[in-house]
Amino acid sequence: MARSDVETFGLLNRWPVIVHNDPWKFNQINGLGVHEDGCTTQSIYLQFERDFIAGALHRSVLEAAEWLGFLPVPTYVENEVVPLDLSAPWDQQELQLKYGYLQAIGARQILEIASNEPVAYTDTNGDTVEDLATITIEAASFDLEEVRVFYRVDDGAEGVAHPSWEIEGLTRKDNGDGTVTLTGHKSLFVHPDVWAQEYSSGQVKYAGDTQTDAHFVAEVDVYRVYTNLDHTVTLHAQGTTYEVTAHINDTRYASLSLSKLALNDPDPAYPVFATISYIAGYPRSRGLMYRPLETALVRYANVHTPQQLCYCDRTLAMWKDDNKPPEAITQADSENPPPFGITHAGFELWRVIEPLALKFKGRERRSYPNADKVRYFKS
Repeated sequence: MARSDVETFGLLNRWPVIVHNDPWKFNQINGLGVHEDGCTTQSIYLQFERDFIAGALHRSVLEAAEWLGFLPVPTYVENEVVPLDLSAPWDQQELQLKYGYLQAIGARQILEIASNEPVAYTDTNGDTVEDLATITIEAASFDLEEVRVFYRVDDGAEGVAHPSWEIEGLTRKDNGDGTVTLTGHKSLFVHPDVWAQEYSSGQVKYAGDTQTDAHFVAEVDVYRVYTNLDHTVTLHAQGTTYEVTAHINDTRYASLSLSKLALNDPDPAYPVFATISYIAGYPRSRGLMYRPLETALVRYANVHTPQQLCYCDRTLAMWKDDNKPPEAITQADSENPPPFGITHAGFELWRVIEPLALKFKGRERRSYPNADKVRYFKS
């Protein structure tokens, strides 16, 4: 699975799908069964190139989120600082979190389902190359979307169930007998030792081989990833902290109010701000980001790629087209460009975002008077 230390909101492993790149080569694998489309071994992607793409995707999403007023998929936000108005009682203020489509107040929590779980590889098309990875575990009591697969620390992950070491893009199936089966392309299970190497000799890029067992992980860890709904909100007041509870008033605009955990709890004295952990973002459909937005974000990321990589012909054609200005560009567009610039990809992203944006939450809220003022409600 292509990975990076940069958060890509699930887009890094969707990138080769959307730009029609070979998943084996994107994950630094070559050999029998790899589609040959006239590209040389230089079209193999190394880790620094995947990091280039990850950085561009990260920037693309955050820029879009500023205008949307929400993140494109449900995402955990840890300890967001929310300022309070000192001129009004803290428990009579209606607060707004930064990102809309609030799913729940709470922190990311993990629970081990199975460690060192074997991965079975099989050949699905009779070309003698194993191309499908399968994991079957006992997990009937959990929501399917909460069942996640991770690289093990023994194979190079920097922590147990670490978010940036999750194996994304898997299909989940409840077998009805208390077990869950997870499947995905074998290229998602490349051993991290392969990524640690760059060039085998001279300027020839190093690649693992589809038929070398050591180039793929034999075992993985499976965890339940869920939201700890017992998580509290912290008020910060004059060097003292107080735990309070949150009440969601509006999920779309992520507005909430606060109250004491219990009536006999001490009353916080002039709290200045609250720190709140939560999960928010536009709901997935069949496990994927809203398709038009997903495609527009990936294509816009091409504008932010720091240099042209060794793309195959199809991907290179997309990269060039995304970076070109539209033929119908006007003088007004040049003098007052739209939010994402005057490229094909920038225009398309704005076309997708404009009807989705939460008008009073994204950057367009600046167009409305008093939009940033704190609102109050009667207790």
